[in-house]
Amino acid sequence: QVEPTIDDAWVARNITACASVAQLREKARRELQQQATEQSHGYLLYRAADAVSQRLTEPVPDSAFASHYAELLQGFRGELVSRGITEQDYLSENNMSADELKHRLMSQTREQVRQGLALDAMARHHGIKITQSELKAYLGKTSQGNPDETLDDLKAHGGLRSAEEAALRAKTNEWLVE
Repeated sequence: QVEPTIDDAWVARNITACASVAQLREKARRELQQQATEQSHGYLLYRAADAVSQRLTEPVPDSAFASHYAELLQGFRGELVSRGITEQDYLSENNMSADELKHRLMSQTREQVRQGLALDAMARHHGIKITQSELKAYLGKTSQGNPDETLDDLKAHGGLRSAEEAALRAKTNEWLVE
């Protein structure tokens, strides 16, 4: 992946602290390997959560999906705004209709809700808890800025419960993969 463009990149963008093309190659290889490792671990986390969600025996009520879908849609639209594109532009770029997008987001919502409920059940069953330091570490990974400030902001604006839930699910998912 690196070799075909490395020489051009070295000449065109001298933005690295590398002293030579060889160092740039090595740095690029390390970064690509890190990305591959992270992607592989992410896939393992997904597969573990998916496998445990398949064990749910009770149907999840539609009301559980509605609020999560609204949050997912709001987050999606916020991401589009931050990228400076409209929803219509996104649909055109990805060659999809509004109905196809809605279907995709609904499928994603159903999957996330089922996985979340399954991870919650696993945490309860195995007595997995989240400590304050683990919550701060989670916030440090998932938010920009200082985890202590993020935690204070969540406490002040009523988002602490959601953050604790997400951190516990992440911890449970890691436990499941291990």
